[in-house]
Amino acid sequence: MLKQTDSGGQDGRETGGTSNNPPGTTSFGERIGALKNILPFVAMIWQTGPGLTAALLVLRSARALLPIATLYVGKLIVDRVHARQNFGAELGVRKARNLRDTGAQAIAAANPGCAAQLDRHFRDLGDPLPIYHPVELVWRSIIAGASNGASHA
Repeated sequence: MLKQTDSGGQDGRETGGTSNNPPGTTSFGERIGALKNILPFVAMIWQTGPGLTAALLVLRSARALLPIATLYVGKLIVDRVHARQNFGAELGVRKARNLRDTGAQAIAAANPGCAAQLDRHFRDLGDPLPIYHPVELVWRSIIAGASNGASHA
């Protein structure tokens, strides 16, 4: 805002101020001091339309809280993913113990991910068992049958 200077001209500088801020800016203290005008301003708006003012305040509050709510939902998602990872590990250990307790000498697993997880849990339990793909077991059976058939001929 342009103000009259002591010399009578307008040059854009405010007179009588001792602020070190560049022209057109306000200090943090001045901004905080301006907050005292909020309640009278809201009261004036309330007089013109209470319903609209209430809706405006509610919507502005919701808009201000939206980033916080978004962060909270993100935190819940990360917590759930982390809990699921731990659940999967616990389930894998339980499955490896149950398989070991059957007395099996080998395990058949068609899924490479399951085979890798079971192998890791068997090693963690200190009792690694061989894990084969079902096609590998069929191949071994064919090879064993062929070698037994050749020795009987």
